[in-house]
Amino acid sequence: MGNLAVTNTIYASQAKTGGAKQAGDKHSIPVDTVSEPIIFSEGWAIDKTVIKTDTIYLERAKSDTVYFSKEEQQRIERVKKESHEIVSDMYKAIDGLGTDNKLFEEALQKIDLENIYEVVNLWNETAGREYNESFIESFLGDANTEQRQVYGEKLIRSLRDRINIEGKLTSDCDKLAEKFNKLNSAKLFPDKGAMADTFNELFTYLYCV
Repeated sequence: MGNLAVTNTIYASQAKTGGAKQAGDKHSIPVDTVSEPIIFSEGWAIDKTVIKTDTIYLERAKSDTVYFSKEEQQRIERVKKESHEIVSDMYKAIDGLGTDNKLFEEALQKIDLENIYEVVNLWNETAGREYNESFIESFLGDANTEQRQVYGEKLIRSLRDRINIEGKLTSDCDKLAEKFNKLNSAKLFPDKGAMADTFNELFTYLYCV
């Protein structure tokens, strides 16, 4: 994620008076002044060496490094671990002849808005290259009708909700989600090519918009 949201005790950022932000600029922010969470653009960080009891100073990181809170670091590591487990289980479930439906569904059940970008991206960069398929193409290729309808709806909802919490949701995103669900409602001969294209187009909103 390009932005870091810090909640609870750290609040709205202030631009330096009289010019553009430069490396080494410091900005003091009273901790108890406003009630909106601060959003740090990439490259801004909390300089832990200059935190005081009543004021937090922000300093332009010299190398575009973003420092996360301990809680955020733990969340990132947890999502990373979950994503690898999901991709590994899904690969085991569909590789070779037939599909291990139990393992396939267990993997799909673990996907949610918090990890869907990481799962899809990791699949596309690993197993997807082996199969020459995107995540959604692999899913659609092995899912039966019930799995496609149940988990297809879950996947598109999680993707749409992740885009929303990233602050990138547009009316076009909702149209793509609606299109996918309409295509997914078909019980016989769904247009899987159109479904995959729709899902993949929506997925690009997480890093292109």
